Amino acid sequence: MISKKLLLTGVTVLMVLLSSCSKEPLTNSNSKSTLENELTYLKATVPIESYALDWENVDEVPSPDGDIRLPWQAASSVGINNNILHDYSSEDGWELIYSTFDENSTADHLFFTLYNKYRGVIRTYFYTDPTSEISSSYVTSTINLLGSQSFNSPILNFADQTVIDVNSYSSSASMVQPFQFSRATWYAFEYELAYDENIDLLSFSELSQQWKLGSVNISSVDLNGSSKGEINGTIKSDNKDFSSNGNVSSGDSSNMSSNFSGDENQDKGSNIWKDLGGAVKDGILGAIKGGVQGAATNLLSGIFGGQTETTTEYVKLDIKTDIAMSGTIESSHGAGGPNIPFPGYGASSSGVAYDEAPGVFYLQNRPEIDHVKRFRTLIHSNNPGGPGGPGGFDGGIGGGIGFGNIEEIHTNNYSIDENSINVIWNPDLLAIADIEDFNTEIVSIYPEIEGTNIRVSGKEEQIGDFEALTGQHLYTGSNSTLVNSGEIASVPDDLEIVGVRISFKVVPKNGDSPVFIVKTFKSDIDFSYTQETENI
Repeated sequence: MISKKLLLTGVTVLMVLLSSCSKEPLTNSNSKSTLENELTYLKATVPIESYALDWENVDEVPSPDGDIRLPWQAASSVGINNNILHDYSSEDGWELIYSTFDENSTADHLFFTLYNKYRGVIRTYFYTDPTSEISSSYVTSTINLLGSQSFNSPILNFADQTVIDVNSYSSSASMVQPFQFSRATWYAFEYELAYDENIDLLSFSELSQQWKLGSVNISSVDLNGSSKGEINGTIKSDNKDFSSNGNVSSGDSSNMSSNFSGDENQDKGSNIWKDLGGAVKDGILGAIKGGVQGAATNLLSGIFGGQTETTTEYVKLDIKTDIAMSGTIESSHGAGGPNIPFPGYGASSSGVAYDEAPGVFYLQNRPEIDHVKRFRTLIHSNNPGGPGGPGGFDGGIGGGIGFGNIEEIHTNNYSIDENSINVIWNPDLLAIADIEDFNTEIVSIYPEIEGTNIRVSGKEEQIGDFEALTGQHLYTGSNSTLVNSGEIASVPDDLEIVGVRISFKVVPKNGDSPVFIVKTFKSDIDFSYTQETENI
């Protein structure tokens, strides 16, 4: 096996999309008219035709003229991030799902779709019409769920949600990439799929996928409060559609993908590395180093590894920072876009080349965090007192508090209820891979304790632009306070919980390179309060 670089390319950085004060804000709307919903449902009843494609062993895709070279071949015109351009080997888990390329005819939508069975990632390669040209600054993509069960499946929750809420279902995911929309050009978009345990009971008319390719003109970009004028990465916003005319809002989570080498001196001008703050850069480097070593740190979500014969690893990394945009959305290229089945329908034939269920895993329910708030009053009725020890106060650490003194201690303890972690593994994955090093951690915002009498316990991390406190058990508490001597006891605030971070390795049974996966899930809090008085 070829040795691999520690610092890798292809990082996905999670961002918060803020409202812009521009005169042309991107405004919301994810709603569709009743007529549109009916037409969309009807389109989901009949799949478009798919053809065979030996993508690894040919230079060109089948076509009547035979002149369309695959995107990774020399002389191909591409708008594809370098981190995924040469990542397509079946040895690394890639399988063909669909292709519309045929030597005898030209389809309305030219594309092929691959799925990585170890990562749970679906990727579509679009080839644009050689005769069309749309003036735009950026290219967009959206994947929609269609069919009668499209609002009851979690399959796009990983693609659309930053912190996954198992109590809600995402029916679409969307992104903008920093490439101009051009004719006769390849574009590629990928989304991470969650495992839907009911997919083997469904059919194409009940659940299918629709891909749309479009364009957007963005007139201004602010990164962490500074105007940058352009996008240098891939923006993906929670619950937003960048491929519908004007139907994009600012205000929620998004993510940006760029080609980081991990060395600031080597990074090219086509990424956002130079625009990020020092703390954010340090967080990204820590996340990469930890991820390739199988440790979840400085990130909410990520996929690491899974490439065997390359000098660099695949890295899909979600980090958080702030971005604001304004601009106009142009018409989608080929309105409606291709509509194809998912693999894994079970007894129902889907017509796809690979027909095992997609997705690596999901959770049956929200993880539960036990939060115990404790208030202790200690009355020193039998303690003779004494001098304090190093670092303590008189009569404190290293000695007794003294007769009649009253001590107060306020604490918060957080721990994961491991019985609430109910993982639904994809049985098709378990047939070809083992799960190792499964781990759970609480992720919270690091509390503001500077200048206070508060202590914390946990691991401090830099997740994008916010400081986090993480660990299987978290603690905040006041130092002991002699309230009868005039001291005022400090009371720690409750931690702001982000969620429960889950990480594990997918280890192929055939000896291929393992994949390390990290996802963060929204959690429920089980709160309890105790108040105790002790005579000591």
